[in-house]
Amino acid sequence: MEFKEEITLWLKQLQESICNDLQKEDGKSAFTKDEWSREEGGGGISRIIEDGAVFEKGGVGFSAVHGNTPAFYLKKRTCFRGKRRY
Repeated sequence: MEFKEEITLWLKQLQESICNDLQKEDGKSAFTKDEWSREEGGGGISRIIEDGAVFEKGGVGFSAVHGNTPAFYLKKRTCFRGKRRY
């Protein structure tokens, strides 16, 4: 497994663990899950809890995106000079 894949897996597991612990602490409400993807590359998972005993509303997000760097960033940011992808 590549390092990037290992980090992605670890972060997804961390998100799941955080949500499980917060849900357990709340005791009333459960997190919803919205998995999304980007046409340009990558995606993420948005988790939302609402109307709980402790949390009125909260979220725990994860994203791993990649693709071509937008032209306006290439012009504006010196750190992107010479790079086409992120």
